[in-house]
Amino acid sequence: VEEAISLVKEVAFCKFDETIDLAVRLGVNPKHADQMVRGALVLPHGTGSNKRVLVFAKGDVLFKQGEAGDAAYLLLSGSAEVSIGTPTGQFVLATINEHEIVGEIAILCDVPRTATVSAASEVIALRISKDRFFTLIDEFPEMAVEMLRELARRLEMTTMRLREAHAKLGAGAD
Repeated sequence: VEEAISLVKEVAFCKFDETIDLAVRLGVNPKHADQMVRGALVLPHGTGSNKRVLVFAKGDVLFKQGEAGDAAYLLLSGSAEVSIGTPTGQFVLATINEHEIVGEIAILCDVPRTATVSAASEVIALRISKDRFFTLIDEFPEMAVEMLRELARRLEMTTMRLREAHAKLGAGAD
């Protein structure tokens, strides 16, 4: 690893921080719970605040319904399932994909988490604290507009699914 780092420094030609992708074969079997691997990386540069990049294995829970909402997550890669608890078990409401944000409702409405979010595949996510989230909204109003559009789209999809479910229940009542 040290040899690779020195080689990268030697051939670097940019005047900004570059990105290095690293793949490590650990020889673990992710199907065994005792062999799950998680990692976090603190990035020191940028806006002067720390950013946490988290890695979740398939099946890991990003957060649970009812927990306090202290951060939102921007999925950098992978996908996650949004589900709610019902008397018959978990019900999947939606799938969140790469470059989408999740967990913002608890922050915006100052309520406990409205759903459980679990990694449907390996997920790499940027954790954005509640304070930083509002700072970003203040600094980049266009981000707020895009978030409103996304929330409206999700509400429209939920309304459509409720209409479909209501129609099926109504058809079954005859």
